[in-house]
Amino acid sequence: MLLERPILLILLVPILALAFYRPLADRVSQWLRVCLYIVLVLGLAGLSVRLPSKEGLCVSLVDRSPSMQRDAREGAISSLYSLEKARPPASSSYILSFAESIQWEKLPGSSTFQGLNAWINQPDGSNVSLAIRTALGVIPEKTPARILLLGDGQWTGEDPRAAFEQAALRGIPVDYRFWRMNGASDVSVVSLSAPTGLRAGETFVLQAVVRSPQRVSARLRLRRSGGAWLEKEVQLLRGLNRFSWQDSLAKAGTVRYELHVEPQGLEDSVPGNNLARLLVTAEGPRRILLLSESPSGNLARLLRNTNMDVDSIAPTPAFFQPEVLHSYSCVILENVPASHLGQTGMELLAEQVRTGKLGLVMTGGKSAFANGGYYRSPLEDLLPLSMVQRREERRARSAIVIALDRSGSMGAPVSAQLTKMDLANQGTAEVARLLQPHDEICVLAVDTEPHEVLPLAPVKDQPGAEAKILSIEVGGGGIFIYKALREASDRLLASTANIRHIVLFADASDSEQPGDYQELLQELTKAGVTVSVIGLGSENDSDAPLLLDIAARANGTCYFSEDASELPRLFAEDTFQVALKAFIEDPATATFTQAAETIAPGLASAQVGVGGYNFCYPRDKAENVLFSQDENQAPLCAFWNIGLGRVAALAVEADGQYTGAFATSPYAPGFLAGLVRWCTTGEDASQEYAVTSELRGNLLHLEMELDPERTRDPFEGRPVAQASSWDETRHAHQEYTTDFQWTTPDRLEADLPLAANHILLPQVLLGNGKLRSLPPVTLPYSPEFLVDDSMPERLEQYARLT
Repeated sequence: MLLERPILLILLVPILALAFYRPLADRVSQWLRVCLYIVLVLGLAGLSVRLPSKEGLCVSLVDRSPSMQRDAREGAISSLYSLEKARPPASSSYILSFAESIQWEKLPGSSTFQGLNAWINQPDGSNVSLAIRTALGVIPEKTPARILLLGDGQWTGEDPRAAFEQAALRGIPVDYRFWRMNGASDVSVVSLSAPTGLRAGETFVLQAVVRSPQRVSARLRLRRSGGAWLEKEVQLLRGLNRFSWQDSLAKAGTVRYELHVEPQGLEDSVPGNNLARLLVTAEGPRRILLLSESPSGNLARLLRNTNMDVDSIAPTPAFFQPEVLHSYSCVILENVPASHLGQTGMELLAEQVRTGKLGLVMTGGKSAFANGGYYRSPLEDLLPLSMVQRREERRARSAIVIALDRSGSMGAPVSAQLTKMDLANQGTAEVARLLQPHDEICVLAVDTEPHEVLPLAPVKDQPGAEAKILSIEVGGGGIFIYKALREASDRLLASTANIRHIVLFADASDSEQPGDYQELLQELTKAGVTVSVIGLGSENDSDAPLLLDIAARANGTCYFSEDASELPRLFAEDTFQVALKAFIEDPATATFTQAAETIAPGLASAQVGVGGYNFCYPRDKAENVLFSQDENQAPLCAFWNIGLGRVAALAVEADGQYTGAFATSPYAPGFLAGLVRWCTTGEDASQEYAVTSELRGNLLHLEMELDPERTRDPFEGRPVAQASSWDETRHAHQEYTTDFQWTTPDRLEADLPLAANHILLPQVLLGNGKLRSLPPVTLPYSPEFLVDDSMPERLEQYARLT
């Protein structure tokens, strides 16, 4: 019931007073007159009554988080189809899926529901509050509407009560249907904990609490940092069961513990909480990490002789874990190819350097810089020497034919925007950009037949080449290897270029019809033609032996990657090694600049000999400390600040085949040690404050305690809590920054969010470049699998508010 002009109701006072003081003789007539007056006044006041409408709106919210078990998902889908079928034609409906993030399943304006098909970006969570607020945001004002919540009655993050209250204020009912998780047969790891503030060598107790709904036999399995599982058979009693292990950390740093409980003879209803993990940190000075193909070589000994605590190892992609890198203050890459770090390892290393957690030094010969595959890698922009090639007409002329697999498998998506084919096209376009104008290029797209994209011709004579390459589309079938090689060789043998090279890109699991490729490759080898292979997949795939054999027979290189996003880098790496003079093998003399005094005193104008070097170019804002004295006048060493970190690049091999006279130079030890020391990140060691961290649910709570008797604050402005959150599932990271808030005159506090399957690397920024890193943390498992039986009842109470 609504009144447009409620002020006119005041007329009822004089009218009813008149009727009272001058009544009619007939009592019935008197009441009729009063009723008539009331009706007239209500009409003037604009009385209206809203009748039930069939043109309303229903917004359905569907929980798509991992805790929704199969019967719950099927029940939710069935409910949605029933709702759509029963919905009056004049009404409308929206459907929204939610986990930690939200996605529309049925957009406003859509007429049909096609099932729950939206891709959930952040699946580990049940943000009921966000889902309800989003639904309220799409419901127009004064529109009759209802919200339907379909889920398991659990939520993560913010308590949704405020969102329900907002719905109640707008008069929008929130209905619900829950499929509750069955906790009656759920064996779970309630907690896995260890003391904080440990020192290296100190013995500590690792404690676990396991909940069981009944007496049951179980196997407990514990391991440390991916090592062997330590197993024992136990009897779990109903309720909470406590277990403990003793351990110690020999060195300062962080290790990972994983505990797995396997109930015997009981089908666990929520297996997601049976495996828990914990990061344990031993405090102490952080070390230097030397990654080298020769871990026991001269460089490691030289640095140790200058009292540096150095760990020297041969790198593998599996080594790069956030908690492992936290143990170090600087990483040295000595002649290490990018493939030995992996795309994920380089991304993690780059993020650690930019945020000031690590310093970085790159040195090396033919396996470093552009020749080692770092061009177009995540580390390229961090280096103070540029690998971008300049136009140099004096270089030998090259001819390259690229045969691209465009079979059906290349249409598989890699991200929301790109397919495997798109990334192979980008890699091919990178080759065309790197070549000189007089170099020749030919591009073939191959499935069961070769299709010419670019004829063999100089780059300068192929206008629009990049657009043509990037427009290559997926065909059908697999790639016919022999036809691809035959067509490429026919084109290439007609060229008179000094360097003739074929690049074969193929799926390592879908390379067909090799034919008599051995004889063909023998013919190409006699003609001086080389063949490299870029295989999408791994060396364990079905057709990998064929691709390896092709490259070996034709004096080329075979590259494998299961990550299609690496393709542009691999195409560029092969081009540098084959067609571009990115490494100078001739010995040269080099001179230190005045800037070298920052690294080590007494170096300015001094000269050293080198056995070869990576041909790089100076960057703006970098400090160049060493230049070759040959015709190239190339920068051989530079350093700079990048983000909050420090990076140095030495384009000379510090320990290896091309070190030359640099190895015995009296300047080398002090210079190399000074370069590493300059890049080593320093921690603010002030005793004027203490920072503690505590995991509270899915938040890391930080507290900064100050000396109550201080005469000043140990920082300028307000300190900032910053963290990198590394997603171990998708190998991506996200940055979080929040200001500390004063809670008492001597305490500041801040909270940082922590998602499942993430490693959080927190630090405190104090201004003026000062920072303090805190131990990395992780959740034991997704908050989705913390079964709270009170949550469904609370949601029901909130719904009754509406």
